[in-house]
Amino acid sequence: MKSKIASIKNMRDLGDIKTDSIRIKKGYIYRSANLNKLTEEDRIKFDRLKIKYIIDLRRKCETKEKPDAETNSIYLNVPFNRKNSNQKAPTEEELKVATEKSYNEFIKVFSTNYSHVKNNDSIRKVIELM
Repeated sequence: MKSKIASIKNMRDLGDIKTDSIRIKKGYIYRSANLNKLTEEDRIKFDRLKIKYIIDLRRKCETKEKPDAETNSIYLNVPFNRKNSNQKAPTEEELKVATEKSYNEFIKVFSTNYSHVKNNDSIRKVIELM
């Protein structure tokens, strides 16, 4: 479902997506681009969504160049590794490796507070969808 936050490109609720074993709840996981373009008016709308974590998949150099707007969410940078933005689309094998690295980083960050996320195939599927 598309968001009504105009200044954020391609923001949508991933609710109702079904993996092998779960259906994602609406209002639980969103995906977007360009949080650096969030206007003050839209920041208020964004904060009303009560998004707990922002997981930024960009590389450090990209986050420094275009930092995200300040929100009430906890910010985590978990880069989805790629050499540069002009690189051709990854092969299926490169995508599997990058997805696995991102999954492992995600698990490292969250498993300290949420022990049930370790080795969770449903979370792996959600990362693949993103």
